Amino acid sequence: MALGAGGVVALTLAYARGPASLVTSVTGSYPVVSTIAAALALGERFRWREAAALSLFALGISLIAL
Repeated sequence: MALGAGGVVALTLAYARGPASLVTSVTGSYPVVSTIAAALALGERFRWREAAALSLFALGISLIAL
C-alpha cells in the first residue's frame, strides 16, 4: 500500500511539474517493467510474442512522447 500511495504522489507531482506528453508516456510504461520483472523475479518464460508486444509498446510510447 505504501508503494501505491507513493506512486500516486509521484504521479501527481510529475503531472504538476513536467510536460504531460512525457509524463504520460513514462507512467504508461508499466507493462514493460512488470513483464521484465515477471521474467526475472518469477522465472516466467519470455517468448517471441511478449518480445514483439514490448517492442511495439516501446515504439508507441516513444511516438507519443514526440
